[in-house]
Amino acid sequence: DSTDLNILLAAFGSTAGGDLDCDGDTDSTDLNLLLAAFAWQITEDPAYLDLAKGLLQYAVAISPDYGAPLEPGVDEFYIQRAHRLNGFALAYDLLYNDLTAAERLQLRLIVETLGAQHFVHANTAWWGLISSGSNIGGNNAAALGTAGLALWHDNPTARLWVLRSEQLVRSYFHEGFDEEGPGIEGVLYANYGMRIPTYLGHALGRAGFPHLFAAGGIPAHQAGYAYDVLPSGGAVNPVNDARYYETNPTYTTWQIAHGDNPELSAWLFDNMTLQVPGGGRNLGEAIPTMLWYSPSNPDYDPSHDLRLGEDFRRRGYVVSRSGWEFDDFMASFEVRETDWGEGVHQNQDVTSITLYDGGAKLIVDSRYGNALSKLTSLDLDAIPTSESEAHNVVVADGRTQDFFGKGHLTGFASLASVGDPGPADIAAADARLAWLVGQPAQADRFLLHSREADVGGVDVVDYLVTADRFVQGGASHDYTSYLHTDWRNSVHPGADPGRFVIDSGEVPGVHLTIDANTQGGHEAVIDGFTPDDAQDWRRIGLDGPHTRPRIRLERTVRAL
Repeated sequence: DSTDLNILLAAFGSTAGGDLDCDGDTDSTDLNLLLAAFAWQITEDPAYLDLAKGLLQYAVAISPDYGAPLEPGVDEFYIQRAHRLNGFALAYDLLYNDLTAAERLQLRLIVETLGAQHFVHANTAWWGLISSGSNIGGNNAAALGTAGLALWHDNPTARLWVLRSEQLVRSYFHEGFDEEGPGIEGVLYANYGMRIPTYLGHALGRAGFPHLFAAGGIPAHQAGYAYDVLPSGGAVNPVNDARYYETNPTYTTWQIAHGDNPELSAWLFDNMTLQVPGGGRNLGEAIPTMLWYSPSNPDYDPSHDLRLGEDFRRRGYVVSRSGWEFDDFMASFEVRETDWGEGVHQNQDVTSITLYDGGAKLIVDSRYGNALSKLTSLDLDAIPTSESEAHNVVVADGRTQDFFGKGHLTGFASLASVGDPGPADIAAADARLAWLVGQPAQADRFLLHSREADVGGVDVVDYLVTADRFVQGGASHDYTSYLHTDWRNSVHPGADPGRFVIDSGEVPGVHLTIDANTQGGHEAVIDGFTPDDAQDWRRIGLDGPHTRPRIRLERTVRAL
């Protein structure tokens, strides 16, 4: 309906200067051509065609780069280039029959120029040669493909673009995702890395090519995404360089219309994208939403399809929960192995745990923070926000885990099955490789989640046990354990020695009791830590980062 469409376009900002190419960038130099072209196609309102033609002339006026960064490493070079090329390519396809011959040639020249440059990058840049496991590689490779499809009949070289694109996108789906679905870079970048590949995969599927989305870990992507959604909805578990409120929904939206489990994808969209707090636009992306969205079944529960405890071996990620409802319990544990492709997005949080209950964030990770980017930008004061002290880990002799730290998930067992929560999940990990220099003799972490049960007529609530076994050998060593909670919470000592209580400032009446036991005793300190995550705070309308309470346990022993 054109009336409904115009209302939705207005919500997305359907005027020049708005975010019409759907890349999330509302900079005034952004090129809004794609959405204007799409609006013209489905409304036949000449105002949208006029807008598209005006935007085309603006793009021509800023040649030869057409708004794309010229210098690698500046202004998110490959991120912006991928989105601009994809937008121009899709706009060329949508506007082809409605431009004059001269205008068509202008837009074709833009796609040819940027596409030819991109083809060179696909065979020389790090994402085309060293590793295809990064979201940057996925989006750039796919943009080359959409450009090749747009020029398929106009430029013989474009067919080579599509061939190289498909190679790299398939490689991204294998290298960038656990075979069971989760992205190796974490939920934020797994979803973002599927943005442009969704357009390419849909186009190739319509053309009868082998289905891209059957490659690598993509068939299980939506299930992997669901495990990261917090029980209260509207946010995801912020581990491995993620933020609570940022996930790109393009592939999820496509799955609603074309996926194998549309009910799960519709539930994800309605419980994540539409529930993000704050005053921003929480409608997903314009074109996918208008093409593929439909509301979820209010009776749907992910537990109908997914068991409550799951491990993802390649990523080294364990999630254990009592359900997906608001008042459910969820704990996670990550001790991943890494490669270069996803090492860019990696905090030093190997073996970090999280815990949520009753809609409250009780034990939390530091959210987004990239130590490498802080180092290269010489923001030395911010580096600790990505290092071990920002996470729920053990630090030995004041030494943080090294940047390219690695770990290994050595065991996981769950008594849960689909339709049966089971009484417990247990996981174990070896984190020695998190210290590349002077590795300890032993660095194990264990997690046990016991689910709520009726034991002899007594209602036992969900509880979590974590334990570390850390051995360095030789003389005594200093060990520090960090345990972070949400900035809205308060922490105070309990009535018994070694006991702490976290009171939720987010959900009244919810609290967490912690019993801490260490070999040889410990000195307990309740202090604060301020993560460098201003982007996340801006999303919920706050004025910047806030200090969170933290429990710090310090002791000196030979082995822990």
